Amino acid sequence: MKILKGLFILLNMLAVALLLLSTLAGKIPPSQSEWVSLFSYGYFLLLLLNVTFALLWLLASSKWFLLSTAAIFLRFSFVPLFFQLGGNQELGRHLEDDEIIVMTYNVHNFMGRNFASAMDGNLSQMDSNARQFLDIVDSIQPLMMFLQEFVPVCHNTGVADSLKTRGYKYTMSASFNMDTYGTVIFSRQPLEAPIHIDSSECFAVDMLHNGDTLRLINLHLESYKLDEVDYQRFNATRHGAMAMDSLHGTIAKLRQASLVHEQEWKRIAPLIESSPYPCVMAGDFNDTPASYFYQNAKLHLLDSYKECGKGFGTTYHGNFPAFRIDYVMHSQVLQAHSYRRLKSDISDHFPIAVKLKVPAQ
Repeated sequence: MKILKGLFILLNMLAVALLLLSTLAGKIPPSQSEWVSLFSYGYFLLLLLNVTFALLWLLASSKWFLLSTAAIFLRFSFVPLFFQLGGNQELGRHLEDDEIIVMTYNVHNFMGRNFASAMDGNLSQMDSNARQFLDIVDSIQPLMMFLQEFVPVCHNTGVADSLKTRGYKYTMSASFNMDTYGTVIFSRQPLEAPIHIDSSECFAVDMLHNGDTLRLINLHLESYKLDEVDYQRFNATRHGAMAMDSLHGTIAKLRQASLVHEQEWKRIAPLIESSPYPCVMAGDFNDTPASYFYQNAKLHLLDSYKECGKGFGTTYHGNFPAFRIDYVMHSQVLQAHSYRRLKSDISDHFPIAVKLKVPAQ
């Protein structure tokens, strides 16, 4: 019995160490420790594991419950980044003059939750997804949209032209030839002074609104580049059918993405720090709230989900485990009044809509 208890204590200590390690990813650049950055993906699961340990020790009337309880208390500030009570999801249809609605959405080329439609040549399904996207736009009616993996024409649906007829006359793209492909902003208000960020997936632009100016930064950070083989490996390992060392290739992709995200932050940070205008930065960050990129970004900008989100913040619902990787962040002078994550199967991401108050500058 003593041996069993000793083993349980060692496992508890390991769970505590991993929980604390998962919250250090934001402090340590991936270039200094790639492995630490990987643990940022496991914070919430490690938190639940430590809650389980604490409860089991309490049931056994043992003081060892203090071990996990202390670790949970020390890192409890991360919880609102993943789950929140309260919040406000009401966007409203009648906005005040100083209120705007912002939407971000990785539409996945309108291919659904995976690429099955495209692989099977199911263009009618892609066309249906594009029309559903336009329905979402009609229901939310955002002032501007931060879109990723966007295509202007999908089979019988001219999405870009349809958006223009809805009042989104101003567009800007991350591509140097300004094609409306990939990472794009659609706006009802004029856009000017585009800034490319040494990437075909990220850019900034200034938007004129009621005599004031906002800097908009649309991001689609480096993808994990996971394929079907990676998903199969992960699922097999999760169900105990494969050894962890079989995940070597998948882990290497995650490590590489973390390294690229560090470099992307170095290029994006100056656009925020030197901006003469309030910033709205949104898009697909391909990173969790415990990551190095996010933890540095929140030193400059507020996270609208943390300000007024509700429930679990999961925005990705593809084959990989669910994470919150899509964000709308904003300068402190702006105020987030409501945050809504919309359910949709036309992409492997969920769309996010946020109502912001823009005080006169």
